Amino acid sequence: MNDRGERGPAEMAASNPTGSTPPDQQLSFLEGLLAEHATIAGDVIELGEHTWAIHGSIAVDGDEILAEFETESRARMVLGQLPSAEEPGDLR
Repeated sequence: MNDRGERGPAEMAASNPTGSTPPDQQLSFLEGLLAEHATIAGDVIELGEHTWAIHGSIAVDGDEILAEFETESRARMVLGQLPSAEEPGDLR
């Protein structure tokens, strides 16, 4: 938590390790991170048999898992809805 008692991006991302948050809430969360100048990698990574993730970089925390999903298709759907940057793999 920060001085104002708010959760930071990494704390918010870590609060749902099961990936059960609906994709639209995860999309809103990721868009909020972009507004705070996070960088989202333009790929989806497999963390386990039923865990896929979108990762990126947060100024204070560095590289982090930003959102987890139960399926690769859900992760790719959310990633595809994020604004794209000019450079592949570096969404802002």
